[in-house]
Amino acid sequence: MSPAPGMPGSGNGGEQGNAFGRSAASAAPRPGGRLSGFRISCGILWAAIAVILGAGGVGELTIGNAGGAIVCFVIAVGSAWYDVRVWTSRARLLVLFIAVVSERTRLKETLSSRGR
Repeated sequence: MSPAPGMPGSGNGGEQGNAFGRSAASAAPRPGGRLSGFRISCGILWAAIAVILGAGGVGELTIGNAGGAIVCFVIAVGSAWYDVRVWTSRARLLVLFIAVVSERTRLKETLSSRGR
């Protein structure tokens, strides 16, 4: 049985692979290049969300609301992680828009359009 690619003794010229079988060169970050104005704006927005939610988590702790603090900290960490992805040009979506339309509102609109 031959060793897995990227492992010592596999005969690939001494190039070591990581746990996913990728070489160190392919796991390296892509060259940054020039950042667009939109990407800079989105990076600032994600950073502001992370800072505001982090401060909100501290505020929740000061009033004794541990559940709210945990939620704020989890979302703040996720926002900070995504902010890093935006600045390093790894993010595919720069802005996430979430539109919530309640079924009640949709039902009202449907019923009012049928009644005309």
